[in-house]
Parts: sequence; structure tokens; C-alpha cells
Amino acid sequence: GRPVECPGYDWVENAGRAPSVWWRRDTDEPDLLGMINWTDAPAEFAVPEALRGREATELFGNVPETLGANRRIPAGDAALWSVG
Repeated sequence: GRPVECPGYDWVENAGRAPSVWWRRDTDEPDLLGMINWTDAPAEFAVPEALRGREATELFGNVPETLGANRRIPAGDAALWSVG
């Protein structure tokens, strides 16, 4: 285990619930960015500012892309990116 950041997540306010956005910074390997939509409706999540504009590959579909400011995740779905 490497440390994981959960930008803007209030652990006290959300006790017992997992965060929807998490980010693992790495020095030896690509960073990882994960987004999980725990709701029954599509949701928009902010990409951490430090990752915006970086090249990434969505690992569930092996789709390369450049990360923007936000990502829309369908209801009950998730996405995971390897960020170079």
C-alpha cells in the first residue's frame, strides 16, 4: 500500500461511507484515479486539479484520453484511470 488521497472528502461527515473519488500518487509507477458512483442516478465528479490535462488510460475499457475538469459516471458504475 501506497497512500491514497480523497480530494474534498470529509471523513467525519461521511463516517462509514466510502469516498466517490480517490487518487493514488506514485513516484515509481503511474498515478491511479478512481471514481465510483454509489447513487441510482448519473453523477458528475471533479477530477483533482493536479491531474487535469494529463494523459490517462481508462483501465476497464483500455481507452486512452486526456483528463478534463469533470467526469460523468453512470448510476452504480465506476471508472479507473492509469495517469502518466
